[in-house]
Amino acid sequence: MGAVFCTIATTHGGLEATLLNLITPMLHQGMIIVGLPGNIPENVLYGSYYGVGISCPIESSVLLNEQDQALGRALGERVVQVTAQLQNDNRK
Repeated sequence: MGAVFCTIATTHGGLEATLLNLITPMLHQGMIIVGLPGNIPENVLYGSYYGVGISCPIESSVLLNEQDQALGRALGERVVQVTAQLQNDNRK
C-alpha cells in the first residue's frame, strides 16, 4: 500500500507528471496506490487525484501552509482507511 507526494519550487513545475512517475515503480513492485479523490474537502481546490503536490516557492518564508498540511493529513488518513478496509475484507 502506498501513496505519493512531492514538492516543487515553481507553480507550474510538473506536479502531476512527477506524481505519476513516482507511482510507476510502486506498481512495478505490486503496490496498491491510494490517491486523493475529489470528494475529500481538502482536495477540492487542489485538483489532483494522484497524490499530494505542494508548491514551496524559494522566495517564500512559509514552507507549508495550513492547506498543504491538511492535504498531507487527508492523504495519510486515506491510506489508513483503505488499509483497514482491505484488512477487514481479508478477515471475512
